[in-house]
Amino acid sequence: MQSSTLYNKILNKLIPPSHWCNPWLKCLCQADTTFFEHLLEQQADYIHFLCLVQLYGNDNSKYKQLSSHDLAALIRTHSKNQILKELISPYPSGLTNILKKLNNRPYTKQTYYELLTLLYDTKASNHLRHATSINPNMINCLYQLDHHWRNLKILRHVKTPKDTSIILFIHRACIKLRDKYPDFIDHSSLHQIDNIDALIEWLIRRLNKIPFPKPPWVGDKRIRPITNGEQLNSISKEFKNCIADYICEILMGACYFYVSSYGPSIIKVNRDPIFDWHIEEILGIENNEVTKHAMKTIHAEFSKNNIGKKTNIEFNHFLLNRLTNSWV
Repeated sequence: MQSSTLYNKILNKLIPPSHWCNPWLKCLCQADTTFFEHLLEQQADYIHFLCLVQLYGNDNSKYKQLSSHDLAALIRTHSKNQILKELISPYPSGLTNILKKLNNRPYTKQTYYELLTLLYDTKASNHLRHATSINPNMINCLYQLDHHWRNLKILRHVKTPKDTSIILFIHRACIKLRDKYPDFIDHSSLHQIDNIDALIEWLIRRLNKIPFPKPPWVGDKRIRPITNGEQLNSISKEFKNCIADYICEILMGACYFYVSSYGPSIIKVNRDPIFDWHIEEILGIENNEVTKHAMKTIHAEFSKNNIGKKTNIEFNHFLLNRLTNSWV
């Protein structure tokens, strides 16, 4: 067999030195020179097969008792299908074909566990079997989605962590709003979407159709509530801030926004579960601070309508905690 240095370099190219499967694979190669030569003749999916053997072999009494030499001999003389059926029960049909679609770099243990879990789900497994390639971000995204979302066309295009984050954010938003607005999710239109930009536009269109809840204060000539999605988007662009991202929280009744000519400024009010509404923050264009005079005037106007400062709410919670603890 080649020198230890040479085959270490080759193995490190197949599986990074920091990967959990690397030391185990090196032991097999050192114990059986034929196994190393056998490994070099295999396709890229063989690395994923070996990772599954190492992962699930630790829980199999037969495989745990084998020496490195005997295990290496068993792996190179038996089919992948035969070995995986011994290790994984129940065995998901078509697993070896799925492995051929994975990237040519080994995955994390969690990603393999998620992949196997998905293969037991009808919609997820159907999606994976029809996918041309499967990457870790796609697996993670599928795993975190509800069963009803796991056959969307758009999932074929998940490649980056950003893709996953956007889809999961929209998924969570829909779940939050589903109970309060049962008709919010239109699965027929959702299933037609096949790219990330279209999914974002779909969400915005649907959010903008929902009327905002009644504001905690109707406002006045110089301080007015933002009462619908179109206003929220327009003012968010005008002030160059991200208040449009809070639309789900607004619809759930957790917060509200006002726009004021004092400053000019945006006022965010939050709903406390015990002490009701209070001012969370007051910011100007591009989230810059407003003048002390504008701040004082705004607080005074809201206070007249029973919407106090954040510090008052925090103090009330402090007193409540002290009182509660005194009763224990």
